[in-house]
Amino acid sequence: MTGALKNLFKKDVFNQVTGDRFKDELSFYAEIVDIVMSDKHPYYSNQSDLGRIFFRTFDNKFASAIPVNPWNIRYPVIHEIVEIITAASYSAGTNKSSKTYYYREPLGTWNNVCYNPMPYSTQYIDEEKNYSEFTGVTKTSADEIKFGEYFVEDFTPRLLPYEGDQILQSRFGTHIRLGSTTAKGLNKWSEKGNIGDPILYVTVTKNNTDEVFKEDIDKDSSSLVMCESQLIPIKLYSKLQRSYNKDGSSDKPIAVEKFNGKQIIWCSDRLVLNARQNIILSAKNSIQLTSEESLNFDSKNILMTAEKVYMGTKANKHAAIGEEVKDILSDLLDALAQLTVTCSTPSSPSSIPINSLSFIKIKTKLQKLLSNNIFID
Repeated sequence: MTGALKNLFKKDVFNQVTGDRFKDELSFYAEIVDIVMSDKHPYYSNQSDLGRIFFRTFDNKFASAIPVNPWNIRYPVIHEIVEIITAASYSAGTNKSSKTYYYREPLGTWNNVCYNPMPYSTQYIDEEKNYSEFTGVTKTSADEIKFGEYFVEDFTPRLLPYEGDQILQSRFGTHIRLGSTTAKGLNKWSEKGNIGDPILYVTVTKNNTDEVFKEDIDKDSSSLVMCESQLIPIKLYSKLQRSYNKDGSSDKPIAVEKFNGKQIIWCSDRLVLNARQNIILSAKNSIQLTSEESLNFDSKNILMTAEKVYMGTKANKHAAIGEEVKDILSDLLDALAQLTVTCSTPSSPSSIPINSLSFIKIKTKLQKLLSNNIFID
């Protein structure tokens, strides 16, 4: 805020409706000329000033307004048009006539998702007057108009609506659809399920085409889909399921691209789950982890408990139990060290070792080497 424009905003434009500035008007429209968006703004005093706008009416009057819903707000940009309403101020509890100005979200004057400016639409100034001195903004070509300190005007395509949808779109490419299954052929998620079944579809993607936007989970940057009965055609980058049906105890889950029912799907280039304490994954039937390259586990301790553990695509051999192997090898080495045989004459066959019972005893222990829980290729 510079020049004489700053001088126009005296203290009386802030909290209270004063004098006959907008005499008895409960609602009117105005152009935004400035907005408080940080503690660096000259009119910032505390967090309640965030989102405060300075506006100019169509008859060249100036004042300030705060959001009507600070808990749910689409912050306007400079030169957009907002509806201003007059209502009770914070001090109305002690002064019933105390009022202030509030503003609603910007008007969609161009029916544009990204921005809807009407630059200088409230100005009726003779060209001979000093435009910059009066407005605080240098009069330039439309291509040089500024809508904020760093806001970049861009085109954000509209999300294609379907009957009954509730849609929330940001200026920059975040889309939330509270929709349902539609007639077949209108979108990719309505080939299965009943018309009217709910779906929540959240996408974040930058799309600069002039066409309306339709979700595509394989192409959009990031997606979250919560389904009631829909089938979501998605490309899985690993379809390995060789670990299933190893002993007949676990059936393969229905392939993602074939399943229609209650499900939640996340899709992006990278997913990060970061917990300050615990991550708990729980499933009645199975949890499938699959990757084309590798699964990596790094921890101080890795603990696993299971009735059966199969390692390898043809795991049908019992794994050896380390402590049992150690004990039997130790007994075997001791028996070999004490091996003693007798010969009746030179070159005659040797007799049975004197300690043969030791070897027989070791043989009876061999079965103990085999694990009944772990199987390998």
